[in-house]
Amino acid sequence: MYRFASSFRIITLVIFLASLIYSYAAIPGDIFWGEGAFFGLVPATMSKSAFFFIALITSILINLIFIGLIKNYDNRLRLAAGSPINLRIIPAWLHGLAGWLNVFFVLIVFYVGFTNSAEEMKLDNYDIMIFVGPILILLWFFYLPVLLMSKKAN
Repeated sequence: MYRFASSFRIITLVIFLASLIYSYAAIPGDIFWGEGAFFGLVPATMSKSAFFFIALITSILINLIFIGLIKNYDNRLRLAAGSPINLRIIPAWLHGLAGWLNVFFVLIVFYVGFTNSAEEMKLDNYDIMIFVGPILILLWFFYLPVLLMSKKAN
């Protein structure tokens, strides 16, 4: 499972970068969030370059944090042996969580790209995209106890 989850994280990161570049190219001008968006913490408009770099830096930082957590956990796992629970699954689970966060970032970037695109689109079908990412992440959290209690060692 570790190799699959690690590959999943890397593939979703590449998909995120491709979707970010695609959305950047599709947005003709500034990004309009709307008045009072994000509880008034973000201005109503943002340049597409600022959005691109903020999204890129956020994704890189989150992935680096997860890589650090995984490496740290791997080192501690080598020191502690003989646990009754299958703790070797946690680094793979962390890779999967980072992958699902990357999927969520892809959905956000596509949604921002669709809402600010120059093309005329019916956006009612795309509103659900924002809710899919957190639901998948929540399901991944519920999957952790199932993995920890499984009898199979990976």
